[in-house]
Order: sequence, then C-alpha cells, then structure tokens
Amino acid sequence: MPQQDSVEFESGTTPIAVVSTADDLRALFRHRIASLGITYETADHLGGLTDGYTAKLLAPEPRRRFGPTAIECLLGATGLKLVAVEDGQAMARVKARLVARRRSLNTKRASPVDVVKVVNREFLRKIGQWGGFKSGQVRRTAVARKKAISEQNRANVMRRWRPETIGP
Repeated sequence: MPQQDSVEFESGTTPIAVVSTADDLRALFRHRIASLGITYETADHLGGLTDGYTAKLLAPEPRRRFGPTAIECLLGATGLKLVAVEDGQAMARVKARLVARRRSLNTKRASPVDVVKVVNREFLRKIGQWGGFKSGQVRRTAVARKKAISEQNRANVMRRWRPETIGP
C-alpha cells in the first residue's frame, strides 16, 4: 500500500469534496474543470488523454467508465490528489460482518533472489510421470485426426474438379 503512514496535508491545503461513489468523482472533476475555467478538450490535452475522452467520462450519462489511467490523467490535469480516510459510519455498518483472515496477508512481493529453480534429472523424471505420455498421446491423436480430415478434403476436391474422361 503506497505511503500508508504519510497522511499529512500541505500547509494551506483544504479538502474540496467528499467522494464516495463514481458519480461523486465525476461531479468533482466537472466542478474542478469548471472552476479552473478550462474546457474538456484542454483537460484531455493536459492529461494526455485522446480528444473527447474527458467528455465521455464526465457526461451526465457517461459513455466510458473510470479506469486507473483515466483517473491518473484527470488528477494530473486538474491538479488534484486523492486521500483515503476511514468512514466511521460505513465501518459501523459492516464491522459485525467482517471475517478474520486465517493466515496473515503477505504484502512483501517476492524478489527474483527469493525464487530458486532447480532443474535436474530427478525433477524431469517426476514431471514426466505426471502425464507427459498422456499429453503427447493426445497431441499426436489430434494431429493425426487433422491430417486425415485434410487428406479426405483434398481427395473430395480432386474428385470434384478432375476432368471427366469419356469411355475407352
């Protein structure tokens, strides 16, 4: 989770809106673009979006949904950033329904150094016993079936287009 512990506001920074849904986010971007006095086309250009994409995102009946790229581009174009804050009322509603995890959540990603692959004769024998013969047999059967169908189709074409011979 990026920057969990740094939730300090810069001096002179004031919250602009409370966003709980995609419609709230849409309204926030509409209001911000209007207050900056720029057009949707300018927001497209500043954010690096294709022409008309902001209009599709922020329309009353949106033709496009917010994706990670679109949100990042619009945040950059409007000079905004999002700060996540726990909603006490929402937590009170769902707290009784929360189910504890059985194992801890590992947030550390494995680095390439942590993974060691050993490929030796014993390993190859082991995976060979797990179905190498069967999968090869299935593959060979499928290839043979395709070849037989192709040969039959070729024979049918040759029979159809062969010039007719008139008796001996």
